[in-house]
Amino acid sequence: KTSQKTTLRIAVLGLVALLASCGGKGDKESGGDPKIRLLNLSTGYTSLDLITNLDEDDDDQDVNQSQAVALESASEYQALKSDTYTIKLKRTGSGSILRAFTGEQLVEGTINTYVAFGEVGAFGALRIDDTLGPADSGATRLSIANVSSAGALDVYLTDTDTGLDD
Repeated sequence: KTSQKTTLRIAVLGLVALLASCGGKGDKESGGDPKIRLLNLSTGYTSLDLITNLDEDDDDQDVNQSQAVALESASEYQALKSDTYTIKLKRTGSGSILRAFTGEQLVEGTINTYVAFGEVGAFGALRIDDTLGPADSGATRLSIANVSSAGALDVYLTDTDTGLDD
């Protein structure tokens, strides 16, 4: 039961972070260099690094973009040059790569958040496109990704006066 509460809390935090990342201004202006960041929701790995490697670069040099991203937090956006990359996620202080996204074409104007989730032995990651523009006036844009190990997740959008007892 405690595990399910923790998983639900992390899923909700992920939702809040995703909501905060969509449709704003500032770091997410259209055009310009591609940007990436890491959102760590992995209860199994409380500190993660985000690394890039140019796919066409023969010297195979990894570049740390964000280091020691703590559980339940997101790194700052990092601007890169337009190119094709391998994006790697690893535990801080370890040489082992937990997940690699190969062939990531990062072009002008793209903005991505790489979301790490799961426990030790069940690590997962996904890419969220933050390039979406703001919602139309009077509307809200909502993105939901269920990264919990608890299974299906119901999402209710209600007004503030609605009671959700269960």
